[in-house]
Amino acid sequence: MANGLKFETSINKEQELEDVGELYINELLSRSFFQDASEKLPSLPFYTFKMHDLIHDLAILVAQEECSVVELGNKDIVGTIRYLSFLKMGQGVPNCLDKLTKVRTIMPTGVQPPPVSLVEVRISRFNYLRLLDLSNSSIELLPNSIGTLKHLRYLNLSYNKWIKKLPSSICKLHNLQTLLLHGCQRLEQLPKGTRNMISLRYLAVTTKYMCLLGNESFNSLRSLSLFCCLKLKVDGCLTNLRTLVICDCSSLTSLPFNIKHLTALEYLAIYHCPMLSLMGGEDHNQGLKLSLRSLFLGNLPKLEFLPLWIQGYANTLQHLEIEDCKNFKALPEWLPTFKSLHTLEIIDCPYLSSLPEGTHRLPALRKMNFEGCPQLSRNLDGIKLSPRRSRMYQSFSSMRTRGYFNKSGKLSSFFFFFLIWS
Repeated sequence: MANGLKFETSINKEQELEDVGELYINELLSRSFFQDASEKLPSLPFYTFKMHDLIHDLAILVAQEECSVVELGNKDIVGTIRYLSFLKMGQGVPNCLDKLTKVRTIMPTGVQPPPVSLVEVRISRFNYLRLLDLSNSSIELLPNSIGTLKHLRYLNLSYNKWIKKLPSSICKLHNLQTLLLHGCQRLEQLPKGTRNMISLRYLAVTTKYMCLLGNESFNSLRSLSLFCCLKLKVDGCLTNLRTLVICDCSSLTSLPFNIKHLTALEYLAIYHCPMLSLMGGEDHNQGLKLSLRSLFLGNLPKLEFLPLWIQGYANTLQHLEIEDCKNFKALPEWLPTFKSLHTLEIIDCPYLSSLPEGTHRLPALRKMNFEGCPQLSRNLDGIKLSPRRSRMYQSFSSMRTRGYFNKSGKLSSFFFFFLIWS
């Protein structure tokens, strides 16, 4: 997508770009073009996968006149090269790169980032560049010429330990769709005028101060990931945001947004925030049309009960996962009203002692997984299953949970509890 490939679908011409891309990925996975796919983050639509060896060899064969890996000592590079990587370069840049005018992609090979001198001196020469990956580099300051790359769609500056600020010219990248700044521990804040990046869909950032104000429009943004941000303020500017990740924000005490402003949000993950309290904002979602489908809460010591604002997602929430919340005590009594919930997982919550009445009768529930909940395992006796679901449990128990169900259809006590409804 960063290279401008046109994705077409006959299902729905108004589908979001991310949905179309996921359709293609699933199709390629089903045909074994991609393999070993796994979720990168729990409950979120982020995946890692490998390309099949034969497909890789075919791609190399087809693209041999357009791809090149530049090493120290390279003297001759075909002028038709579009995809460029670097290997064992040091900080020097061979002069043979000067004749390259059609480069679309610059990516690292393994852990070798592009030379700093390439960025500082020659980056403006690649007028048609669409993808630039400078992750794990030692760049201290991006040149102002970065703003001349008007075709750039993907910029990765992640895990750059020296960069403190971005040039204001970066806001001229009107076609930029992905900006990755996570792991930039010294980055102070985003430049003013970020709202001018009208095509930006995915932003991942680590910064000392993150402020997205209501008077700035980020209507294009679909995914926002905030890692290790010391200060956060988000207010009313993310009306089309679909995915939100908040991680390792150690000083965050409350959510930096009003839930009522995130009506398009579908995926929410919050984890490793030791000071965060989710309580508050209980009446913000009354009467609103909400979209949340998946919620992951992990390693939140202050979480004892689910906040009431989650009740506003009773018609849409499909996946709920709570992990390593040591003080979490109980699921809410209103949980059985979640008619779309098909996956419920609670892991390493030692103080959880019981389930709300009617949990096992959730109409859409297909998977229920409890691990590391010793008090709950001691209190599961006496849950009576309908004959139909009793047979489903017993059928599954022969494969995974043998001996955990008795003949009357009641659950026996056990430490690990895993159920799947077909």
